[in-house]
Amino acid sequence: MKRFLTGISACFFSILALPAQDASPILEPQVIPSSYNHMRYHATWSSNPFLSRSVPQPAQIVSWAQDWTLTGMYKSSGGSVAIHMINQKTGQTRRVMTGEQGEYRLLDTRFSRYRNEASAELEKGGVKAILKYDKTLTGGL
Repeated sequence: MKRFLTGISACFFSILALPAQDASPILEPQVIPSSYNHMRYHATWSSNPFLSRSVPQPAQIVSWAQDWTLTGMYKSSGGSVAIHMINQKTGQTRRVMTGEQGEYRLLDTRFSRYRNEASAELEKGGVKAILKYDKTLTGGL
Protein backbone atom coordinates (compact mmCIF):
# COMPACT_ATOMS: atom_id res chain seq x y z
CA MET A 1 0.00 0.00 0.00
CA LYS A 2 2.91 2.28 0.78
CA ARG A 3 4.23 1.83 -2.77
CA PHE A 4 0.82 2.74 -4.19
CA LEU A 5 0.69 6.01 -2.26
CA THR A 6 4.21 6.90 -3.24
CA GLY A 7 3.29 6.23 -6.88
CA ILE A 8 0.26 8.47 -6.71
CA SER A 9 2.15 11.24 -5.00
CA ALA A 10 4.88 10.99 -7.63
CA CYS A 11 2.28 11.40 -10.42
CA PHE A 12 0.73 14.35 -8.63
CA PHE A 13 4.04 16.12 -8.20
CA SER A 14 4.96 15.44 -11.81
CA ILE A 15 1.76 17.14 -12.95
CA LEU A 16 2.51 20.12 -10.76
CA ALA A 17 6.04 20.28 -12.07
CA LEU A 18 4.88 21.02 -15.65
CA PRO A 19 6.50 24.09 -17.10
CA ALA A 20 4.50 27.33 -16.82
CA GLN A 21 4.50 27.88 -20.58
CA ASP A 22 2.29 24.79 -21.11
CA ALA A 23 -0.35 26.11 -18.66
CA SER A 24 -0.46 29.65 -20.06
CA PRO A 25 -2.58 28.90 -23.19
CA ILE A 26 -5.33 27.60 -20.92
CA LEU A 27 -5.52 30.85 -18.96
CA GLU A 28 -5.10 33.30 -21.88
CA PRO A 29 -8.77 33.69 -23.02
CA GLN A 30 -10.69 36.48 -21.32
CA VAL A 31 -12.54 35.41 -18.23
CA ILE A 32 -15.34 38.00 -18.71
CA PRO A 33 -17.17 37.46 -22.03
CA SER A 34 -17.68 40.46 -24.27
CA SER A 35 -21.11 41.39 -25.67
CA TYR A 36 -22.03 40.74 -29.28
CA ASN A 37 -22.38 43.50 -31.82
CA HIS A 38 -25.92 44.93 -31.89
CA MET A 39 -26.25 44.14 -35.62
CA ARG A 40 -26.31 40.44 -34.75
CA TYR A 41 -29.94 40.83 -33.58
CA HIS A 42 -31.08 43.28 -36.26
CA ALA A 43 -32.87 40.64 -38.34
CA THR A 44 -34.80 39.42 -35.30
CA TRP A 45 -35.93 42.87 -34.24
CA SER A 46 -36.97 43.93 -37.75
CA SER A 47 -39.26 40.89 -38.14
CA ASN A 48 -40.68 40.89 -34.62
CA PRO A 49 -44.37 39.83 -34.87
CA PHE A 50 -45.27 41.81 -31.75
CA LEU A 51 -44.15 45.08 -33.32
CA SER A 52 -45.72 44.57 -36.76
CA ARG A 53 -49.09 46.12 -37.46
CA SER A 54 -51.85 43.84 -38.60
CA VAL A 55 -54.78 44.80 -40.76
CA PRO A 56 -57.93 44.86 -38.64
CA GLN A 57 -60.64 42.50 -39.83
CA PRO A 58 -63.95 44.21 -40.52
CA ALA A 59 -66.61 43.24 -38.04
CA GLN A 60 -69.30 41.03 -39.48
CA ILE A 61 -72.64 42.77 -39.42
CA VAL A 62 -75.31 40.45 -38.12
CA SER A 63 -78.75 41.19 -39.51
CA TRP A 64 -81.67 41.31 -37.11
CA ALA A 65 -83.62 39.15 -39.57
CA GLN A 66 -81.29 36.14 -39.62
CA ASP A 67 -83.45 34.27 -37.08
CA TRP A 68 -86.84 35.52 -38.28
CA THR A 69 -88.97 33.65 -40.81
CA LEU A 70 -92.19 34.58 -42.55
CA THR A 71 -95.09 32.36 -41.44
CA GLY A 72 -98.11 34.08 -43.02
CA MET A 73 -99.30 36.94 -45.19
CA TYR A 74 -102.80 38.39 -45.51
CA LYS A 75 -104.20 41.17 -47.68
CA SER A 76 -107.56 42.52 -46.58
CA SER A 77 -110.25 43.83 -48.88
CA GLY A 78 -109.46 47.34 -47.62
CA GLY A 79 -105.91 47.05 -48.97
CA SER A 80 -103.99 46.71 -45.72
CA VAL A 81 -101.47 43.88 -45.47
CA ALA A 82 -100.60 41.91 -42.36
CA ILE A 83 -97.71 39.47 -42.03
CA HIS A 84 -96.87 37.00 -39.32
CA MET A 85 -93.28 36.06 -38.53
CA ILE A 86 -91.56 33.78 -36.02
CA ASN A 87 -88.14 33.79 -34.43
CA GLN A 88 -86.74 30.31 -35.05
CA LYS A 89 -84.48 30.35 -31.99
CA THR A 90 -86.86 31.70 -29.36
CA GLY A 91 -90.25 30.80 -30.87
CA GLN A 92 -91.44 34.39 -30.41
CA THR A 93 -94.10 35.48 -32.93
CA ARG A 94 -94.93 38.94 -34.24
CA ARG A 95 -97.66 40.41 -36.42
CA VAL A 96 -96.83 43.50 -38.46
CA MET A 97 -99.35 45.51 -40.48
CA THR A 98 -98.94 48.27 -43.07
CA GLY A 99 -99.06 51.74 -41.60
CA GLU A 100 -98.36 50.44 -38.09
CA GLN A 101 -95.84 52.41 -36.04
CA GLY A 102 -93.80 50.08 -33.86
CA GLU A 103 -90.55 48.19 -33.61
CA TYR A 104 -90.97 46.76 -37.12
CA ARG A 105 -92.22 48.58 -40.19
CA LEU A 106 -93.62 46.77 -43.23
CA LEU A 107 -92.23 48.31 -46.41
CA ASP A 108 -93.26 45.97 -49.22
CA THR A 109 -94.85 42.57 -49.78
CA ARG A 110 -94.62 40.23 -52.75
CA PHE A 111 -97.52 37.80 -52.88
CA SER A 112 -97.13 34.70 -54.98
CA ARG A 113 -98.94 31.48 -55.63
CA TYR A 114 -95.80 29.64 -54.52
CA ARG A 115 -94.47 30.08 -51.00
CA ASN A 116 -90.80 30.03 -52.04
CA GLU A 117 -91.41 33.14 -54.20
CA ALA A 118 -93.44 35.16 -51.66
CA SER A 119 -91.58 37.62 -49.42
CA ALA A 120 -91.96 40.68 -47.24
CA GLU A 121 -89.56 43.57 -46.81
CA LEU A 122 -89.36 45.00 -43.30
CA GLU A 123 -87.36 47.63 -41.50
CA LYS A 124 -86.18 47.62 -37.90
CA GLY A 125 -84.03 50.44 -36.53
CA GLY A 126 -83.25 51.75 -40.02
CA VAL A 127 -81.98 48.34 -41.23
CA LYS A 128 -83.97 46.71 -44.03
CA ALA A 129 -84.36 42.96 -44.49
CA ILE A 130 -86.38 40.58 -46.62
CA LEU A 131 -88.20 37.71 -44.93
CA LYS A 132 -89.26 34.56 -46.74
CA TYR A 133 -91.03 31.36 -45.83
CA ASP A 134 -88.92 28.54 -44.46
CA LYS A 135 -89.65 25.10 -45.93
CA THR A 136 -88.79 23.35 -42.65
CA LEU A 137 -91.41 25.34 -40.72
CA THR A 138 -94.17 25.05 -43.32
CA GLY A 139 -93.73 21.34 -44.00
CA GLY A 140 -92.22 21.84 -47.47
CA LEU A 141 -95.34 23.43 -49.00
